[in-house]
Amino acid sequence: MARAYTVNVHVVVNAVLLQLTWFAAVVGGTIAAAFSCLLLAAHALSHGGRRDLTLAAIAGAVGLGLDTLWIYSGVLDYHGALLAPPWIVVLWIAVGFSLNYSLSMFIGRPWLGGALAAAACPLSYLGASALGALTIPSPQSLFAVALAWAVVFGGLFGVVAPFFNRQFEEIA
Repeated sequence: MARAYTVNVHVVVNAVLLQLTWFAAVVGGTIAAAFSCLLLAAHALSHGGRRDLTLAAIAGAVGLGLDTLWIYSGVLDYHGALLAPPWIVVLWIAVGFSLNYSLSMFIGRPWLGGALAAAACPLSYLGASALGALTIPSPQSLFAVALAWAVVFGGLFGVVAPFFNRQFEEIA
């Protein structure tokens, strides 16, 4: 007997907007990324309000710090930038707006989410590099980024998102 699956339209819309934001950021830069992320934010905020805004702000701050650290440690090169460029921070914000939607299957499964983030991250950075958005100095750079993503996303899925989801449920 075939199993029936239902498709959550909000999850699909969120996933499409997240991918659109990645493409807009890497190809179009900050303005295109910001416009696309605003669409993603409007979608998320119409469902999750302050909870999703909080997660997006945390993800943006983590991304700013982490990508800036990668610049100073020589792991990634954003064409000589001294701080993480705005377009990459917008991508991190977009991820924050996706935690409770297209990435929600990993909340409460931090090891799985962290492992898949670590596996997907080299592809994302390689794609961005191929499109000229950044330079990856060495193969070891991808390993360092993958390891960091495993830890960061494991924390987002296992601690940060569950904590704020509970906090905002209690307020409501």
